[in-house]
Amino acid sequence: QHSTASERAQGYIMLHLLSTVWRLGGSPDLHSQVRPSVEAFDASTQLRAASALYHPQRVAIPVAVLWLAAAKLSGRASPLRLHTLSLTALSPKTLAAVVLTLLSSHVAGRILRGVIRRKSPLYVAFADAYAASPAEAALAFDYDFRAMPVAFVSTSVQHRIIQSLPPLVATATNAEDTSTQPSRSAPSSSSSSASIFNYLPTPLLNALGYVTARPLIYPGSLAIVRASMYHHIQKMRANLLADHRVRRAKIQTQATRLHIDTMFLDLRPFANHTTRGTRSSSSRPGRKLLIVCEGNLSFYESSIGFEVAMDRSYSMLAWNRPGYACSTGRPNCNSEAEAVCAVVDYAINSLGYAPEDIVMYGWSLGGCAAAMACCMYPNISQLVLDATFNSIEDLALPILRGLPQPLRNFARAVLGPSYAFPVGAYASRFNGRILIVRREDDAVMTSSGRTANTAVNLLLTVLRARNIQFDETQLRRLLALTADEAALTPRRPNSTQDVLKKYWCTVPLSHNEALPPHVSFD
Repeated sequence: QHSTASERAQGYIMLHLLSTVWRLGGSPDLHSQVRPSVEAFDASTQLRAASALYHPQRVAIPVAVLWLAAAKLSGRASPLRLHTLSLTALSPKTLAAVVLTLLSSHVAGRILRGVIRRKSPLYVAFADAYAASPAEAALAFDYDFRAMPVAFVSTSVQHRIIQSLPPLVATATNAEDTSTQPSRSAPSSSSSSASIFNYLPTPLLNALGYVTARPLIYPGSLAIVRASMYHHIQKMRANLLADHRVRRAKIQTQATRLHIDTMFLDLRPFANHTTRGTRSSSSRPGRKLLIVCEGNLSFYESSIGFEVAMDRSYSMLAWNRPGYACSTGRPNCNSEAEAVCAVVDYAINSLGYAPEDIVMYGWSLGGCAAAMACCMYPNISQLVLDATFNSIEDLALPILRGLPQPLRNFARAVLGPSYAFPVGAYASRFNGRILIVRREDDAVMTSSGRTANTAVNLLLTVLRARNIQFDETQLRRLLALTADEAALTPRRPNSTQDVLKKYWCTVPLSHNEALPPHVSFD
């Protein structure tokens, strides 16, 4: 009886060990702790790299391919005709062997992963927390985004406002740019090429835009870029979680159910403490929220919005556009409109911010998403467009000038509504405060001289939409001056200079430098 009880106890222990190994093998990949030490981060990185070698799919699929190839070769088939393999041509014994091999390799891979992970106390603690509550585990650990629970499901349909608008094309505002527009007296070949491209089906244009325009406009969505920056982004995210105590959340869009990766920095708990950037005792830290829309090769993990928000004692909500880092989907104007709609809906209905306390901050290409958000939610407090262009065609004018007319028409047709990014047209529909930041050292936004900066055309588009009277020639001449030269210019009452002086200020600012604290959003 004693030996029987001992054997039974050993059996229970073995069963518990196997169940633990099996559970650990199927748990999500762990990236880091929220407040890790360097040793803990390195340990989790090494653990993930070691257990990734024994991923069940990476073990099962090669073994199955080898089994099928061996079955085909054993049937005296030519190795050059392996692509003609048909499962119906295999015998039942061979099919059963293939299925058994797939199952056994999957089980073996999961067990090997579990054995490796069981040696790490850090991962065992995470697996226990994840099994108890995935939501609570997200507060203490940074793990695989695909396994994270959805924290907020957006029900807002405000993105339909953008989709229902007619095609918005911001026209060139510079007189020199009229050469790129098709002329009425143009040769028939150019007009015929334009008509051909206009009559191409929309799915074909979308496919051409995805192949040709997306790699240039959205380099951060390319697989090679995401793979090369994967570990760097994870390390920066670990630093944010540890240093700033930010909260990471997965939100779901309304129409296509994309999963958007967000990061929230909440300064409201520090309302009774003194924080940097606080201008007066009446301004409570965290009362306003800065929603940051990143550029085409930037992620919220490396956003300058953190410094901008901290300097002004704003809370901050950052997000990665569809197809970037962990966010799902493909990036284009429609998916960005749906994503930013869900982000603002999350800020209002989950984080508890009123639209009047939200400031949209768009960096570079993110200016289009920020402007679209202001169209969808007109009660938003302010729109900040930093290093942003008027439209993607306006930005590409120096390149389009050197192309033949048929290629220009092809580029316009391929960009279409999915990659047009009419920032000026969207910003013109917003009646609130707008701050436009022109960075003169930005080589992408500036082709030659200060007036060639695309932010100037964006300014002119907004001024025209608000029916502000000005002389465009005089305005461009004033914008070409430095701050000292503009101060020495004699002032004339009711002139364009008086109009510009109301809205214009100059501060020393490098390309990647955040806005200094004395540039107030108020």
